[in-house]
Amino acid sequence: MAGVIGLLNTAGFALMVWLPRNYYTDVLSMVIFGATIGALTCFLGGLIAVDISSKKAAGAALGTIGIASYAGAGLGEYITGVIIDRTSVIEAGKTLYNFDTLSLFWIAAGLFSAALTFITAGIVYYRQTIKRQTQISH
Repeated sequence: MAGVIGLLNTAGFALMVWLPRNYYTDVLSMVIFGATIGALTCFLGGLIAVDISSKKAAGAALGTIGIASYAGAGLGEYITGVIIDRTSVIEAGKTLYNFDTLSLFWIAAGLFSAALTFITAGIVYYRQTIKRQTQISH
């Protein structure tokens, strides 16, 4: 579920960046992006961490996800700054910004995040299947 929401989130951002500018496409992309970012924050920020960990380790899992989230956000902002710095041009004393490369980075990061979510879901499903088979055989 979180992987699908991640793909929708990335699609909402891509619509915002790449579709021609008009009122309806802007509203559509903002609604998709806004709704899915809230769902992702809820899913990835806590529910999945608590769900895949044991009940005894739920607090530690939640804390670890929180730390990883802050580290990931910091790294993302650093990379964003580097890309903006390297793609901006100064002409006639004015700085001109080109966000094409940055938009590609953000969309690629969203797709990568969704892929990691699908991989994690597959691993959890596989572990649960093995656990069920082990319980049945005993």
